[in-house]
Amino acid sequence: DYNNFKDIGISGITKDSNILALLNEVISVGNRDAIDSISELQFMTDAALALIDQAENATNVLSKSQLEILGVEAVTDSNLADIRKIIADAGENLDQIEKIQILVNKVVASHVIQAYRNNIIDNRPPSIVNYHDLGLTKIDANNFEAINSAIVTLDPSSLDSIDKIVTL
Repeated sequence: DYNNFKDIGISGITKDSNILALLNEVISVGNRDAIDSISELQFMTDAALALIDQAENATNVLSKSQLEILGVEAVTDSNLADIRKIIADAGENLDQIEKIQILVNKVVASHVIQAYRNNIIDNRPPSIVNYHDLGLTKIDANNFEAINSAIVTLDPSSLDSIDKIVTL
């Protein structure tokens, strides 16, 4: 509840239902040791505010550590810019970690596919899960090796965005 956050001195909190829902979820399912002080709760609140600001205004100030404190996994320095972009493109209604993690998983999957195409020797091939994370659920054990073989023949520019990968 908004008033509970204000009463304990959390600054910046708003009555925005996305922020409150996100904070309540993170607090209820997250690592309680990560939020056992007012300053840690403030950091988490700032992270939620940055995430919502990224979604609504594409501010590009959302950090890796902010996503991590919210419980988002697989964020790296090399994929942070694309994660910020997909969050901004998704717009509003990012009120659950699961929704955010789905977006991050899409970025991770696209990076796996791009890395495999660009350097097949040093990078692992995309998995069925990678394709499913992109929403390509018709790719399965019967056809994913053929898809991976086809990827290496494509021009790298045809794989430089999630949308391009999905439309192939």
